[in-house]
Amino acid sequence: TALRSEAVTDSEVKFLAQSFYHRIEVLQYDTPAGWDRRLRLDSTLEGGMMENGDLVLDYQRFWQLAQLNDNLKIRRALFIGAGAFGMPLQVARLGADVRVDVVEIDPAVIEVGRKFFRLDEFPNVHAHADDARRFLQRGGENYDLIFGDAYNGVRHIPAHLVTREFFSNVKSRLSPDGVFL
Repeated sequence: TALRSEAVTDSEVKFLAQSFYHRIEVLQYDTPAGWDRRLRLDSTLEGGMMENGDLVLDYQRFWQLAQLNDNLKIRRALFIGAGAFGMPLQVARLGADVRVDVVEIDPAVIEVGRKFFRLDEFPNVHAHADDARRFLQRGGENYDLIFGDAYNGVRHIPAHLVTREFFSNVKSRLSPDGVFL
């Protein structure tokens, strides 16, 4: 396993581990509507979901901006960075024919997604433990939506994911009406 669990002392902390890339915490708050789980990587909340599948952080709804493009029908989506898998799972709910790839550099985040954020309940969501730039360079199918959500902390995107070469790779993998957010 990629995770090294640590002793959990805070009653809101459901899971705590150290991976090669992150200190990973899963926080859980019990509410009258069911649980509210959130993922913290190092010191940053990266996403979350409610037991009923609703998303908990405002930014997790930003993928919906792609739907403002009237010509776009999302059949294939790629999320760069997994967080708590809330956005990819929402896109997967658009229909049985929608396929979602998620590329996440930290295999431990994928394992946490399977264990705490329902990743395995969505057979049309495929998580890839890989570097996003290499994933895009290998080629393959094009995407109607590519959502860049890889961060080092709150304000820092990994430097190799903001280069001219990276954006050229993104553009080459978009469908004709595709959107990159």
